[in-house]
Amino acid sequence: MHYIGWIPTVTGHLSFSTIATGSFPSRSWRREDGKRFVAAQRRDLLDVLVPYADSSEVARFFREKIANLVVGISGRFWYILDTEDVGDGERLSGTVHMVPATKNRNFVRCLRKNLADSDERKCIASIAQRSPEVSCYSVKVLIERQGKVTLSPPKEDCGPELSELLANQVFYFLKDISHVHQHHHPSHDAITRVSRITDLEEEESWIAQTQFSLYRAIIRSKRFKNEKALFRAAGILAYAQSFDRAYGKPESPAKSFHVDELKESLAIGREAIAHFQGKALSLSETMRGFFFAAFGLIAATGIFARLGGAEEIEVDPSVIAIAHFVASSPWTAIGITALLSSGWAFFTHRIDPSEFRLVRMFLRLMQGYRLRWTFLFHVGATLLFICLSYLFLR
Repeated sequence: MHYIGWIPTVTGHLSFSTIATGSFPSRSWRREDGKRFVAAQRRDLLDVLVPYADSSEVARFFREKIANLVVGISGRFWYILDTEDVGDGERLSGTVHMVPATKNRNFVRCLRKNLADSDERKCIASIAQRSPEVSCYSVKVLIERQGKVTLSPPKEDCGPELSELLANQVFYFLKDISHVHQHHHPSHDAITRVSRITDLEEEESWIAQTQFSLYRAIIRSKRFKNEKALFRAAGILAYAQSFDRAYGKPESPAKSFHVDELKESLAIGREAIAHFQGKALSLSETMRGFFFAAFGLIAATGIFARLGGAEEIEVDPSVIAIAHFVASSPWTAIGITALLSSGWAFFTHRIDPSEFRLVRMFLRLMQGYRLRWTFLFHVGATLLFICLSYLFLR
């Protein structure tokens, strides 16, 4: 039994020399000696939801402490890849070790010290010797130049679900250190997962599963009907075409997807969004000009009514009230104007609400209640009856 996945590469050839040179989700370390190299990275696997904990190092620190005290778990692990070139320059063979940081503080200190050592040969030998001793999970890996990754875990003692979960975590680690996330947010890199292979008859099933995952991500992004999602879909389509060229077969399910038509659909979608955004911008500018023209008219009328004129003019009371409000509370009027302008910008989609972290956190907190309206209704009804009972019993 083993697992197979694919590291996205548009060119169709991974650069082995750039593995472990990135910085997501944390800094990667690489020490090499000839054809052999060791890569290490600290990763946080906690999924505890804490507001504003996405990219803040301080928030991640407190999230870890909260999980330690309340739940009694830790999500800090060190992933260590010990690998070397097979010989033909097209494959890397090695082992990935998952080391719990909390339970192996001495090893982590030695690891950091070794990584900072200038003697790379000594560093590699020390890490390769001690990593298997403290690892909670080790898996043999084979990385091919075209992106195919084969994971061969030890004898399965933890059950198929946990085994697949661990294999996917190792796969995400390999993806993070092997390529740059260009067409999606790095923290959401679950477009493709590993495929479980139990016998030779299922050997090619990973191709269909990977293709299905890529095209499903394209279609899902295309349905959002916004410019950012369409650009993301076009980027993933480039990945899908690269994968088809490397591993696609004539009988592959991906051949049922009409790539040229899909490209045209994405292009039309982007053009439609640009067209309607232009119309919305034009309408927005028209309304803005009308607003300031009306504001100037009201101000001029108020000044004329204040100073008097050659002829008596019957000024509408609403105009006088607005002019009086603007003259007596200018900062409040400016605030209301700014608020209306911001609201109009949201309404015309000139500003994307998803760009604000507060909006994203609110959606994450509320998405768990999407299918629990009955529960919320019962809670509301209970609170209502409690209030009524309190009022009747007073």
